[in-house]
Amino acid sequence: MKSAGISDLPTFRQANDRPVAVIISSFISMNPDVKLQITQASEKDKVQQLRNGDIDSCITFPPMNQNGIEGRSFLTEESLLAVPHTHRLANQSRINLSDMAEDSFICINRDNPFRDMTNQFCQEAGFTPNVICEVDEHSAVGHYLRAGSGVAFLPETLIEKIETSFHVLHINKPICKRTYQISWQKDRYMSVAARRFKEFFIQSFNELQKKK
Repeated sequence: MKSAGISDLPTFRQANDRPVAVIISSFISMNPDVKLQITQASEKDKVQQLRNGDIDSCITFPPMNQNGIEGRSFLTEESLLAVPHTHRLANQSRINLSDMAEDSFICINRDNPFRDMTNQFCQEAGFTPNVICEVDEHSAVGHYLRAGSGVAFLPETLIEKIETSFHVLHINKPICKRTYQISWQKDRYMSVAARRFKEFFIQSFNELQKKK
C-alpha cells in the first residue's frame, strides 16, 4: 500500500460519472486523514492492475466476471436517447429503439465501454447505427445535438434535468440499462483506509437507492 507521511492512499480506477464524483468528494471531506489516488483505465487494464496490486478497487460496467475478483453492484441506470428539438419524435416521451434505425448517431469513441454497450442495444433492436460523428466525452454531444446533426445515447446520471438544448427519450425496447460495480482482488490485503473507502462507497449508494 502506498503512503505519504501518515496518510494511506487507497488507489482505484473510476467511472467518470457525477454520482460517483459526489460520493468521492463526500468521503474526502469526511476523512481528511486519507488521500485518494484516482486514475482511469480501460476495462482490460483494470483487471490487470487489480491482479498486480497496483490498485485497491475499481469501478466498472458491466460488472466484472473474473476469477479471483470480487465485487458489489451499486447502481443500475437507464440509457436515454437525446434528439434535437426539431426531430420527428421530439414530441414523444418513450420510443422503441427500432424507431431510430434510419437516424444518424453521434457516439462516444470506440475505446469507451459505453459505446460497446449502445452498439449492442442497436443490434438487439435489429440495426447497426449509422455513426456520423465520434466524440471523446459525453459533454461534447450537446453541441452536435443543438446543431441538429443526429441523435445520441446518454447515461441517465449525466442528465440532472431535461436540457433546453435537446429532448430526451426513454426507450421501451430493448431494455437499455447499465449496472456499475465496485470490484477488488479477493484475498488480497486491503489497508484500513482502502476498506473504509470501499465500505463508505457501497453504503452511500445503498442510502441513495433507499431515497428513490
